[in-house]
Amino acid sequence: ALRSAGQGDPQAENRAMLLTLAMYLMGIDAGRFVDMPPGSRQRRMYLTILDRHDLAQHFVVSAALTVSAGGGFANAAGLFKELDDSRGGTGFSFDDLLADKAGVRLAELAVGTDGQARLLQQRMRGQLSEEDFMPAIDDLPPSIMELEFKQKYRDLDSDKYRLVDNEIEKRILRCRIYQPA
Repeated sequence: ALRSAGQGDPQAENRAMLLTLAMYLMGIDAGRFVDMPPGSRQRRMYLTILDRHDLAQHFVVSAALTVSAGGGFANAAGLFKELDDSRGGTGFSFDDLLADKAGVRLAELAVGTDGQARLLQQRMRGQLSEEDFMPAIDDLPPSIMELEFKQKYRDLDSDKYRLVDNEIEKRILRCRIYQPA
């Protein structure tokens, strides 16, 4: 996404990059959608964020959903997935929710105004650390199942839930990539 330094369309380039990354991460062969030269298939790599593949999936898929359907949809999809996980999956995970929201934030900047898209491209150049775009998950509440979630937080409108949600938002806003211009 570094090509639009001149007259290019940074939002379109960023959108294409995020969608391509999501397809790659999810194991979807881009050759199904575009012509690719013979022998151009890339070697598969196992992508992680904070040493976790699931966090990379949450981050990138949320970013792809954002550039395709909007941040509201992507945030709702991530939240509903965690609620569903609390009903018999791995439990409601604030770690996963943080990765979802960070991916949404990155994508909103990537396809926001022309200035936001170009600024994000500039900030993504060169050496980056994970902390530049993905906050630490340390000290977030552990994954919990539905009954425990209801006992501890009651619902998504409770003050107790909002405290954790606000902490997630604060952590995201402290990342270098998401700082205001």
